[in-house]
Amino acid sequence: MVVLPMGPAASGDERIKAAGITVREEDGKILIDDVAFGSEAKKVGLDWDQEITHVLQPADQLNKYWVYLPALLILGLVVLAQKARIRKTSAQAA
Repeated sequence: MVVLPMGPAASGDERIKAAGITVREEDGKILIDDVAFGSEAKKVGLDWDQEITHVLQPADQLNKYWVYLPALLILGLVVLAQKARIRKTSAQAA
């Protein structure tokens, strides 16, 4: 398996050309026809006549900072519960 960065969003043909690959279809298979010298494809070890069997795309994910919102809400609830407990115990002591 090879991980090949494909660059910014564009059409499929433009992204393949930007990565330095020329492909061809032969007998229902997608084969690499040419790899540009010094391209990202050459750097990761792709070469001509290799078959492309799978193309994986990362899944869309929420921003990692959204985790802080529920955490802060839970922290706020704990603080409020502790303040209520302190008020209750100080009222009973008096």
